[in-house]
Amino acid sequence: MVGAVVVFVQGIFGLLIGLLIFLLLVKHYFKTGWLGAIGVAVMAIVVLVVLTFILGAVLVGALFGFPKIF
Repeated sequence: MVGAVVVFVQGIFGLLIGLLIFLLLVKHYFKTGWLGAIGVAVMAIVVLVVLTFILGAVLVGALFGFPKIF
C-alpha cells in the first residue's frame, strides 16, 4: 500500500505520505504510540545498514578473496 501511494503521488509529498503510512502501520501492528513507531523505524534502518555492510563484506570477500589479517 505504501508503494502504491508513492507511485501515484510524486515528489517529496509522496515520500512524506509513504512515511506517514509506514509509521501508521508500525504504530498499529506493534501497538505503540508515535514515539514507539519512530523508534521501531529508526531501529529497522540501523539493522538494514548493518546487514548491508555485513553482506557486502561477505560478497567482496567471496569475489576477491578474504584479506589476510595476520
